[in-house]
Amino acid sequence: MCDASQRFRAVWAHYAEKHTGICLELNATVEQVGRVHRVLYRDSFPTLGPDDFNDPEGLVDTVLLTKSKEWAYEGEYRIMARDEGADPSFSLTMAKDFLSLVAGALTGIVAGMQCRCRRS
Repeated sequence: MCDASQRFRAVWAHYAEKHTGICLELNATVEQVGRVHRVLYRDSFPTLGPDDFNDPEGLVDTVLLTKSKEWAYEGEYRIMARDEGADPSFSLTMAKDFLSLVAGALTGIVAGMQCRCRRS
């Protein structure tokens, strides 16, 4: 998703507080990060039934990875993380709103054009 195209600038406007935020560049060859999921863009949203809750992976695809086709230009991928208190064995965990990454996973940080980032 990180390129200099018009699509990327629009994504910055939607997700990075109109260029005031940051984008983390992750190494997709690191196993922990390589478990990204492509967002599915559809004309209509699937209907959930009781049997869907017996298939956790299918439920993830249906609920967390489905967006309206109107957003397809984003070409979005998502990384799934869990709270470490809920499931410390999950490959990617969060602790107090912070993502825990293994060494080598983070390869860069891109600041938005309006970011007022400071080194501390």
